[in-house]
Amino acid sequence: MLETYAQTSSNSHYGERSAESSNSAIDPICKMPQDPGPCRGFQRRWSFDLSQGQCVEFIYGGCKGNANNFEFKEDCEERCGAYKGYFSPEDEVAIDFINTSVCHLPHERGNCRASLQRWGFDASSGRCVQFIYGGCGGNENNFETKQDCEQKCLANIPNSKPADMNDAIDPDCRLPKEVGPCRARLRQWYYDVSSDQCLEFYYGGCRGNANKFQSKEACEAKCKSGELDHMSEL
Repeated sequence: MLETYAQTSSNSHYGERSAESSNSAIDPICKMPQDPGPCRGFQRRWSFDLSQGQCVEFIYGGCKGNANNFEFKEDCEERCGAYKGYFSPEDEVAIDFINTSVCHLPHERGNCRASLQRWGFDASSGRCVQFIYGGCGGNENNFETKQDCEQKCLANIPNSKPADMNDAIDPDCRLPKEVGPCRARLRQWYYDVSSDQCLEFYYGGCRGNANKFQSKEACEAKCKSGELDHMSEL
């Protein structure tokens, strides 16, 4: 496994020293965590992500926050982007370890109330799956496209499941369980990709998504994959 190799490799120890020494030279603003602030606006901004060594987009609420907040990607890179390559080529193992750690983060909706379709890596199933992002906060395991997620995570995790297993599943069945904002308690069923099972949950009564069925039988008829069962037995 990559994590074990990264922890025991002499290159990773070198990478830790290299990152630590160069980290002290980074502009303090660029070390600040991404902060959407307490307001509920929807402004696209950029901040420098120290773990990725690059400027990433986020949703700013419109008030407070911190100085690691740039209107344009170019402004962020002008101030912080010089540190994008602070790992030397010998630190490739350490960089892969950082990327893999990002992919093990849980899917987080965040603090805001938008309903944005995003992709995140599901470590339990070894694949990229869709989830609903609120628009601010959350973590780095959040990608606009499936391709971005796979490029970041599947390349760094050697035991990932084949993509064709995921392609056999109806797109509606890949959506995460979504209770919705209302407060009813309606018994429904959804398909859980990681376990290849239809599971019961309580639906709030409004919004939500298409991964929602009135019976287990209806869920299994659309989502349960006999092909996946056969492949898992091989």
